[in-house]
Amino acid sequence: DQYGDDNVTSLLQFDDWHEAYAYVTGDFNLVEGEQSGLWNVFNADAVGDDNWLSAYQEGSLNSASIFLQGDGNTAVAEQSGDANEAAIDLSGDYNTAEIYQSGEQNYAYLVQSGFENTLSLEQQGFNNSVTAEQSGRGNSAIILQLGNSNLIQLQQLGNDNAITIQQSGSAAEMSITQF
Repeated sequence: DQYGDDNVTSLLQFDDWHEAYAYVTGDFNLVEGEQSGLWNVFNADAVGDDNWLSAYQEGSLNSASIFLQGDGNTAVAEQSGDANEAAIDLSGDYNTAEIYQSGEQNYAYLVQSGFENTLSLEQQGFNNSVTAEQSGRGNSAIILQLGNSNLIQLQQLGNDNAITIQQSGSAAEMSITQF
């Protein structure tokens, strides 16, 4: 469903048994999705103006959910492999959240609230997990997770925090809070 002016939704599906849902309220929003493989699911929900939501899924049993409220935001989820799960919950203005997953059974959950926050996450491997929260203004995080069964928990609370994390190997755990 779309409500408002000049909104565009483009959802392409190849192969079988995919699901894609888009709900858009506001003006000048763009929702893009492309699915290939089997049984991939994409949920998009945007309320506001000038937002871009995008999901590309290749493989089977991948799930991407993007829930966005505000103006001028960008949210991207790209998945290749099987049984990966990506979720972005974003509220505020001019925020950017990106999840790139390749491999199997990787999990990423990004929560952003505030203004001009950026978070980019790449996961490669098997059974990796990232939970990240940004609230405030001008926070920046880049996360690269390589290997298997790794865990990262990140909180950026406040303004103008920046971090780059690279985690590789197997069964590593990391928990970071920035104020």
